[in-house]
Amino acid sequence: MKKIGIAISTYNKVDQVSANIKLIREYWSIHNDAFISVCCNDPASYKQVEALDLDAFSTGDTHRDDLLEDWPKNKHYMRLRQFECISKSLLNCEAEYVMHYHSDACAADVKHILKMIKILEKNNHFAAYRGRGVFLPKERLCEKIPYGDVDDHFLLFKRKKMIDRKIFNQPNALDILKTACIESFLSKILKENFKKEELYHYLDMTENRCINPFHFDEDRQFYHCSTLQTMEKKLSKEIGWK
Repeated sequence: MKKIGIAISTYNKVDQVSANIKLIREYWSIHNDAFISVCCNDPASYKQVEALDLDAFSTGDTHRDDLLEDWPKNKHYMRLRQFECISKSLLNCEAEYVMHYHSDACAADVKHILKMIKILEKNNHFAAYRGRGVFLPKERLCEKIPYGDVDDHFLLFKRKKMIDRKIFNQPNALDILKTACIESFLSKILKENFKKEELYHYLDMTENRCINPFHFDEDRQFYHCSTLQTMEKKLSKEIGWK
């Protein structure tokens, strides 16, 4: 089994998925053969995504898409679709350690992922996350984030623990997502499936450079870029992307 797996979820941003695969296969200094798993939610994009140089492809659940027309009343269905795409991409990612991010983000240098894996191995942690935190005091919670806050980008798991504990087996997901956002739902999942000492909260994101809709973690070269143009511009500056 490969050491590193990257799980990417997308709706229809085939160009962003393609850029991420190019980054891993051609620009990473090592682990260019990382296992790449992609889940796509747009039926019109399935063939294009599946034809890329990836290792596993899964399709999102689209049978509820007609419900999304009644927006924002049914926004919980959108949240559920996002959650299912995240979980499918991770569950199909066959590597010792698996990291998820959406297609509009990228990890410019694999060395930072390897450093995180070493920290997990040294301290017997099973997941690494960023965000405001899983164990927030009550005064920092609200209706949208009732369970804490875990970013759905650059979320890293020891796959065996993720699988063995069946953390994505969430039959009540739709009800929870009627109020909670994806980030708070992920926090709930981590809190219920891992002890505090098994989690590595590596960043509360207060020091990141955030210019909506861009979010750059310069120390780890984790970039949430929103658009392909922004991603390519940032990678050109950082690693000589062409």
